[in-house]
Amino acid sequence: MSEKHVGLIVEDDSDAAAEMIDLLGALGHDHVHVDNREDAARAVADREICFVLADLQIKGTKDSAQPRVEAGQSLIDDVRRLFPGRHRGRSHALPILVTSGHAKGPLDVARSFRDGCDDFIVKPFSENALSFREQIAIALRNAGRERHESCPAASCEARAAADSVSLALTGRERAGRSEVVVASRSSLLANTSFLLLVRLVAAACRAGSDPEARWVSLGEFATDERLARKRVSRLKSDVAVLFPAEIQAVENDRGGRYRLSPAVAIANVDWKRLAAHSEASVQKIARSVPAR
Repeated sequence: MSEKHVGLIVEDDSDAAAEMIDLLGALGHDHVHVDNREDAARAVADREICFVLADLQIKGTKDSAQPRVEAGQSLIDDVRRLFPGRHRGRSHALPILVTSGHAKGPLDVARSFRDGCDDFIVKPFSENALSFREQIAIALRNAGRERHESCPAASCEARAAADSVSLALTGRERAGRSEVVVASRSSLLANTSFLLLVRLVAAACRAGSDPEARWVSLGEFATDERLARKRVSRLKSDVAVLFPAEIQAVENDRGGRYRLSPAVAIANVDWKRLAAHSEASVQKIARSVPAR
């Protein structure tokens, strides 16, 4: 994983793309550049992207005859189907900034916002009320990505469905128990169950867009299978009272693997504090999560 914010640039004009690459570089950000909707949708699904900077008028595929506004609008739909989640229920946790000098007017701008974009940047960039730097900074701050170490948690939050329930791990401890915050309600979880929960959360954050990578095998909870099953059963019982009845927070594939339900939105994890947790196993997991 990059140590810098990574912006996905979707731009088929080589001069405009070069300008955006240069501007992002000046801000200290990395980038991935594609020039059509198809490649952009693939990149946002397969790569760890912190924000999307997309021209509204792009080609649908590399072989398309000409760029169209409709392709850019469809890309917004593509991204929002994969990343509908909002940071703290407000701004999208994966921000999309649309750029255009070809929009047909207020209707195109309005539709872009309705489809799920977070800001509209006019070309040339000098014509905007705010500078390019300010617009990128505001989008990242609103998405909970002001610092890059927050991006793994923000990406988990972005993947969550709108009807999901948020989960935060603050790292705070009290008398052998650790704080978990579910839907803004704080509770204390026994450290034995908390360790398993941290392992599931870490797997979800590492998984990116790959749902298969969220699964954790039974053997990772304990070397003894009987003990591992007992611990998982206790975890499921402990967290069941924290979540709404319709959400099964810990799922089982009936083949000895477990994962945190996609209906659980990982809102925030203080990996730095968890790396200093009283339980050595929690420390080890926290230190293994990239770009904490």
